[in-house]
Amino acid sequence: MLKTSTGGTTVNFSAATADTYTVEVFDMGATPTCSSTTTIVILPAIEPNFSAVASVNGICNGTSTGEIQLTEVNNSINH
Repeated sequence: MLKTSTGGTTVNFSAATADTYTVEVFDMGATPTCSSTTTIVILPAIEPNFSAVASVNGICNGTSTGEIQLTEVNNSINH
């Protein structure tokens, strides 16, 4: 059973930056102490890119007939 230094069995990590991280886990109950290492790659966030243009401007005076036309910008993530 895994036990953390805080007494629990689960550890959560938060990576704020895209990068390659190395995680090493130690079994402190083993004699001799042993460990296992793994590498985790966090890729940069993929953000959609588009342009928006008002194509019908009828949104004043309480009407709801306005329209917005969205056009994707091809950044190789669009399907």
